[in-house]
Amino acid sequence: MDLKQLRYFVCIVESGSISRAAATLHIAQPSLSQRLSELEAELGAKLLHRSTSGVKPTEIGLLVADRARGILRGADNLIAEARTAGAAPSGDVMVGLPTSIAIHLTVPLTMQVRERFPGVNLRISEGMSGHILEWVLNGRLDLAVLYTAESIPQLEMGEVIYEDLSLISKPGPETSGATVPLHELHRYDLVLPAPDHGLRRTITRGAEAAGAALHVAVEVDSLINLKRLAMQGSLHTILPRAACLEEIEAGLLVSRRIVSPPLRRPIVIVSPRERPLTLAGERIRDLLRQLVTAAVREGRQLTP
Repeated sequence: MDLKQLRYFVCIVESGSISRAAATLHIAQPSLSQRLSELEAELGAKLLHRSTSGVKPTEIGLLVADRARGILRGADNLIAEARTAGAAPSGDVMVGLPTSIAIHLTVPLTMQVRERFPGVNLRISEGMSGHILEWVLNGRLDLAVLYTAESIPQLEMGEVIYEDLSLISKPGPETSGATVPLHELHRYDLVLPAPDHGLRRTITRGAEAAGAALHVAVEVDSLINLKRLAMQGSLHTILPRAACLEEIEAGLLVSRRIVSPPLRRPIVIVSPRERPLTLAGERIRDLLRQLVTAAVREGRQLTP
């Protein structure tokens, strides 16, 4: 197996056709088919389903394509680093951000990278934490922000930053004050993500540890709709204050930090252990850490 075989295979998967891939790669179709057969023989597995309409990867083929993308990106970054040793960081850096972080970080991260590291091609993928973890494990991402403090053997994990959680409500006479005790949350009808969501697990563990009851009236796996439902007045949600800053500043929502004991969510920046970061990746990781820390502090400092 060599890098060229992997590059050819990824091109076939992305083209959906051996003939289209051959045209893209500027090689003869029989030659490309032969290289594909050699790769399948080497791996001892069928990688593609062939039909008159084209080709589709098998389950193993999808796995190989995902891993191959990570290997190829690592090789490309290695070449770029070697050619620009001693120069400014350059090359592709793929970053994964949960939606609640992406709301605040995508613009400042992009603008600072453009200003400070013009040779870096930044690509940001936004999604739920579970999806982001999957993407970083299968090689699609170089860096990711995750809501966890648990060690993951396949990942290099940076310093954990803790983010306070708050009760988010529509403004009203009953929502005055800067804090609300955890044991009083049973008084509120809550809209929260489903039980398998990372934020919900954090909330549930914290409440159970404190012996506090929660009344979850509705379950919604959408940050936007959690906030929209809280704006209606009959429901409340639990989120980091930083996730609601725009709505709070507009007077649409209020935030009361949960105390006695506080509810906190861990945030960590991770990268694949098997693929050391390039110089560009290291610079983006450091910048990302600064921006995450600043966003968390901003949410706390703005608490009335």
